[in-house]
Amino acid sequence: MTDAVARYAPARPQLDTISRLALTEGPPAPQPPAEPSPDHYAAAPDDAEPPGDGAAGQQDPDAILRRALSAAPDEGIPVSDLITVTGMSRRWVFYRLRQLAADGYAAQTVRGHWRTAR
Repeated sequence: MTDAVARYAPARPQLDTISRLALTEGPPAPQPPAEPSPDHYAAAPDDAEPPGDGAAGQQDPDAILRRALSAAPDEGIPVSDLITVTGMSRRWVFYRLRQLAADGYAAQTVRGHWRTAR
């Protein structure tokens, strides 16, 4: 094997700059996700009233869902984020999304992503 390496070493092409740097510096550090966090969608507008004194002082999940849909970008918000911000089950979120879509309030942009109907 060492004979073959020595024999073909002069004819072997040189690595490009990116490949050479990858060998010396290692892989690049992972980048944070570009999508906003689920907490971004749950944030209330500055002029919103504070939550009422309901049981344990929690906000209405339906209001959180509507606010998340209205804050969603044009491509929509993933259902997994809606589940997280509302604290409700997947079944409940899909049930409410179907109701909101039937009422003309919500629209599915692509599979698994929703926003307000515009």
